[in-house]
Amino acid sequence: MGARRRIFCAWVAALAVSVVAACGGGGSQGANGTDGGPPMDGASGAGFDGSIPAAGTAMLSGPQGFPVGSARMGSSLNGGCGSKDDAGLVATLSIVIASQGLPSLLCADGGIPDGGPGDWIDIEIGTSQATQGVPITMPLGPGLYVIGNEAENDPDLCMLPNGSNAFLQLLTPGGYDAQATAISGTVTIASVTPTAVTGTFSVLMGGPYGATDASPPPSLSGAFNATTCP
Repeated sequence: MGARRRIFCAWVAALAVSVVAACGGGGSQGANGTDGGPPMDGASGAGFDGSIPAAGTAMLSGPQGFPVGSARMGSSLNGGCGSKDDAGLVATLSIVIASQGLPSLLCADGGIPDGGPGDWIDIEIGTSQATQGVPITMPLGPGLYVIGNEAENDPDLCMLPNGSNAFLQLLTPGGYDAQATAISGTVTIASVTPTAVTGTFSVLMGGPYGATDASPPPSLSGAFNATTCP
């Protein structure tokens, strides 16, 4: 297991008891005083009409999509990338979409499966302040996040290319390093409450290390309504 993936697994366990404490965006400051642009209309979720699925679920489209069993969210109040978060603002967000038959991966009674059939998607997002390692003064806000490709199979929000603030990976139970990594695309956060985050994503997928010789690369899109654990 990669070192950063071990850190992520430990963070997931901590997220099982976390509660989002602020409203949830992208790179520039929005009118609501959050680190994000204005709410988007869901157009980035190619293959969807912009509708959001039922709470705790998601919809996927593309050759690497799968029947969804659950969609869960978690947040961190620890700043990000060496930044200080004296105000206790939510600076990073994790969305985990699990296939049918897998436990809710962010829930304390689920954990990360050691094996068995299934897939799960890990989407991680940070504010521009968090990913740049500057003091946290604004929480996450609705808006557009840009996928960054670190060219690693265990990416880190703190090491993404400049101008990006999110990554997406496809994993399998027991496979703590990615089976596929998004090489480009966007994640649109429509709303964040203390118990749910809704939005869409549309990405192009590469191999485990974010590289592909496929032309065009396979696409993966979705709409999610990720909730905290019941």
